Parts: sequence; C-alpha cells; structure tokens
Amino acid sequence: TVNNLSVVYSQQGKFDQAAATAKACYDVTRRTLGPDNQNTWVGYNNLGQMYLLTGAYDEARRILVACVDASASANPTAEQQLFYKLTLGKFYLCTLDIAQAQSYLQMAHDGFKRLTSATHHHTRSALYCLCLCFLETMEDDDDAMLARIDALEDELKQAECHHDTWTGFPCHGCCRPTAGTYFTCPKCPPLARRFCCACVALAKHTLFCDHDAPLKGFKPPARALQETRLALLAKVSALKRAEYDRHVDAYVAYCVTYDVAEDERTIAATRTRLVACIRPIQLALAVMLAALVLTSVKRAVT
Repeated sequence: TVNNLSVVYSQQGKFDQAAATAKACYDVTRRTLGPDNQNTWVGYNNLGQMYLLTGAYDEARRILVACVDASASANPTAEQQLFYKLTLGKFYLCTLDIAQAQSYLQMAHDGFKRLTSATHHHTRSALYCLCLCFLETMEDDDDAMLARIDALEDELKQAECHHDTWTGFPCHGCCRPTAGTYFTCPKCPPLARRFCCACVALAKHTLFCDHDAPLKGFKPPARALQETRLALLAKVSALKRAEYDRHVDAYVAYCVTYDVAEDERTIAATRTRLVACIRPIQLALAVMLAALVLTSVKRAVT
C-alpha cells in the first residue's frame, strides 16, 4: 500500500518523501473511510511519525497526542492503543521531555510484553528507548540508579537484546543490523538517521545529510548500562569491591564475546585485564610463601 511505501522511504532515510507519501495516503483514507475509521487513525499516526523524523515537531506532537487521546473514544485495538503510546513516547524522547517519555514508553513496553512477548519488535523498541531515557538523565541517588540498571539489564536479557547489536535499528547506509556503536548527526532530528562504523568510514552519511557536523555515537544499551554501572561502583569501590570486580569481569567477558574494539572499551576494562593477569601470579606467590613458612616451621620444630 501507499502507507507501506512511506515506511520504506523512512527506512531508507528519505524522510521528506516519506512524509509527503504518508500525507497523501492519509488524505485518501480519510476521504474514503471517514475520520473515525481505525485505518484512518493508523495512517494519521504514521503521518505524525514522519513529521517527527523530519523535525516538524509541532505537527508531530499535535497528531501523536490526538491519536492517544482518541483511544478513549475511537475504540482502537489494544495493540493500536499501545502503539500510539509508543510513538508519543518516542516524540517526548526526541524533544528531551524525559519524564513524559518514560511514562508513555513504560506503558507501551509493559503492555506489549503482556500482549505479545518480551521479544516482540514493539516491546524491544520501547525497551531500547527506555534505556536511552535512562542514559540521557542521571539521578543523584547512586543506589537507585544501580537498581534501575539491574532492572533494565534484566529486561534486555528477556528481550534477547543483551548483546552489541541494535536489534530493530538497521543502518541507513547499508540497511544491515547496526553492530556496535551507531552514529548520527546531532543537527538532524533525533532517532532519525543512524549509521554503523563501516558506513561512517565510507562517508555514507554524507549522502543523507549535509550538516558537516561531528557525528554523535551511541553505544548499544547492553554495553552502555554496564559501563554506567562500573562508573557508579568505582565511586564506592571500597565498600562494594567484590561487586565491582564481579561486574568488571562480566564487562570484559562481554567485550571479548562481542569483539568490542579496544578504543571503545572503558579504562576499567584495561585495568581489569591487568588485574586478571596479576591475580594468578599473586596466588602463586601466596602458595610459595605458605610453603616457605611451612618449611621454616618444620625446621624449627626439628
């Protein structure tokens, strides 16, 4: 359908064409089926998403809020209601209204998880955005942040997204799953165009954007959450040394498993690899010292 064509354009990063196509589709659907038909509302919501990707925030907000408000009277399906909340949550994330974003994204995530599964693409999409919300604003309470990291990490594992690939976020340069850090232009609308390391090296992003601004990188949530946890635990390492060491070991194992580039790993990882090498030596020295002490004791006794 024409509506699907607008989605294809958006996946290719052609947002102006996507918005124009979505507008034409919505106008035809509204005239044909009427303003209250569910297909009309679906097309209207799609138009709001396209406006968001082009940076037309006033139009996007008006449409996406209307879709959520209409849920009370237009009788959409449960999945449509959740999807409208998901798209409105993404809008608030893009405009950095984090409190509103977290509210709608949490409702969407929990609802899709109950209605479908933890691995459903809408559940995953909401979860990724919740992780971005958390990483965008840090609380003052370290314990609360550590608890939130644990909760998000558990959700990532349930969603089978605890790895170094952005599941459901393909690169606009090669249309492949984005592995590792994804890059975006800070002057373009947030969550719009994204590029993998390989495409950035080939300067493919310049085919979509002429801002010529330094790109901003986003690490996969599974890695970013671990690094945030390490930074928090490092501040209280004297009190939680064992916990800190355990999580550093897990982080190093993660980086090795998913072949994370050395220059993208935290300093803690380098330090821990040295510690990992030193520990066996320390253990061997301790055994040798114990043997010497035992020998000395035996000699003293005899």
